[in-house]
Amino acid sequence: MTYLFGISSFILLIVINSHGSMNYFNAEGFIVVLFGTFVVWLMLSPWHAFLDLFSFIKLSLVDERRYHKELKKLLLNPYGKIRDPYGLISTALDLWDLGIGGSEFETLLKFRAEKIMRRSVAAIACIQNLGKYPPAMGMIGTILGIIDLFKSLSSDVGHDKIGLSLAMAMTATLYGLILSNFIIFPLVDRLEANDELRTSNIDEVLKILFTHNKHPIGIVKEVAFNVS
Repeated sequence: MTYLFGISSFILLIVINSHGSMNYFNAEGFIVVLFGTFVVWLMLSPWHAFLDLFSFIKLSLVDERRYHKELKKLLLNPYGKIRDPYGLISTALDLWDLGIGGSEFETLLKFRAEKIMRRSVAAIACIQNLGKYPPAMGMIGTILGIIDLFKSLSSDVGHDKIGLSLAMAMTATLYGLILSNFIIFPLVDRLEANDELRTSNIDEVLKILFTHNKHPIGIVKEVAFNVS
């Protein structure tokens, strides 16, 4: 929420600028930066990173702070309802139904949890790599604009053409800096903070499941989680 508030405040600052917000818009520079960034990102990122990213997007929809409170309530009331956003509780119930317990149960569940956390780290790194390219694309847009400007100076054209070329040269760099430093990198910081809380929640889930695993299977089924 604070991230969206910051982005909205920045846009509002540009809109209410005394020179007018449209003075900062240049379609050519915007296309060079945005389209070029995503093309390079797609070319240089491994495909498995995008698969991790898709899984991570679904996982990021979980309100980790709220889920942390739900886990605390579960410690007080093992019969209470609990969501299973990570799939760990469902996996544990399946393992218990198969009669798997003890150290084998803990090993399999730890492997599942580590896989989830590795995917989160890989997805965040993939988004972080995206933030490296907008400034470079902005410089490319600036160079293209300067080249077009020099062509305009060498030919008999009006000042409006020269101004358009110069505007593209300057705004392309601006777009690259905004996309990288005001959108992508702050988003990465928020995702990393959320990932730390997710890791803590996963540890809590594992502790709860391992505690139940120490009891006989029959008892575990009696206090089985009511997964919503």
